[in-house]
Amino acid sequence: MGDDELMFFSLDTDVLVLIIANYDLLPKKTSISMALGILPIEPFWTGLGAKRGKALPAFHTFTSANNTGNLARMGTATWLEICLEASADVINALITLLAATEVTEDQQYNLCAAH
Repeated sequence: MGDDELMFFSLDTDVLVLIIANYDLLPKKTSISMALGILPIEPFWTGLGAKRGKALPAFHTFTSANNTGNLARMGTATWLEICLEASADVINALITLLAATEVTEDQQYNLCAAH
């Protein structure tokens, strides 16, 4: 995958979230064409870091941004700030949620204590 490039075309934020979460599996020159223009994925991945990038789909489900624009009277920017400040325990719990069939009491505690 040396000089390979990959371009996604979507207006859906969910697609962007999934691309960011899986960037480590994609060519480094991956981008998405959205309403704002062509967005390279690498800056998102670098800005979030690998762990937060992997946790992004689970975190995104809690924001409710696609349905109402906010959850608990907090918009996407506030939720992103919370994600960036979340402890390693919260990030690990979110990553585990993506593959787990059961959520342990410790994971529930870490997720509830996140805010």
